[in-house]
Amino acid sequence: MFIGNDIVDLTDPATRLDALNDSFTKDTFTDDEYDAIFADRDPGVALWSHWAAKQSVIKALVKAAGETSIDPRALRVDFYNRVGGTRMSGSVEYAGHRIDVDVVHISGAVHAVAMLGTWPHRRAIVCDVVAVPGDSNDAGGLARGALCSSVADRMDCPLDELCIVGADAPRIERDGIGLGIDVSLSHHGRLAAFAHTLPRDAARGSVAGSRPRLRRAR
Repeated sequence: MFIGNDIVDLTDPATRLDALNDSFTKDTFTDDEYDAIFADRDPGVALWSHWAAKQSVIKALVKAAGETSIDPRALRVDFYNRVGGTRMSGSVEYAGHRIDVDVVHISGAVHAVAMLGTWPHRRAIVCDVVAVPGDSNDAGGLARGALCSSVADRMDCPLDELCIVGADAPRIERDGIGLGIDVSLSHHGRLAAFAHTLPRDAARGSVAGSRPRLRRAR
């Protein structure tokens, strides 16, 4: 399985609809997506939910297929399930493939996680969003640290044995050896986020159904 995640801080002034220019929306969204976004009761949240869904899928495709340049308009978002106004589930269609995506609306932000493919034992996915301290200038480092802490907890291993290597297609290693766990990092504004699959032994038998289950980190 390949995963991607993307966080959008809706308190950032740059996310205001009146701060966007027409070329951004035209270059990012299909006509159908544009119509769905501005027909929504909250167009701002809808727009950035579509954006985050596309960005999370792009991160998964970079790892799965070595894609390095993807036109956002080539990705078609279809949200077919909404839960209480706080969660949107759906898929993103690209080149004849459909990639599962979940978007959660939390505390002035949207967080998307994309899931491309499934393992035979249906791994679960752990994800979380953490606040970036006002005096920090390393949101990326905070995301990497939070991800490593989550994996260390689930593997019951020392945190200092884990590290994230790579940028566009990050991976996690223990003492220089890959763990076979897919990871994704994101940060924007006052927030950082991560997602990762579970170690094989930890995930076996933990998920029922036809698709992975998202778990918020504890």
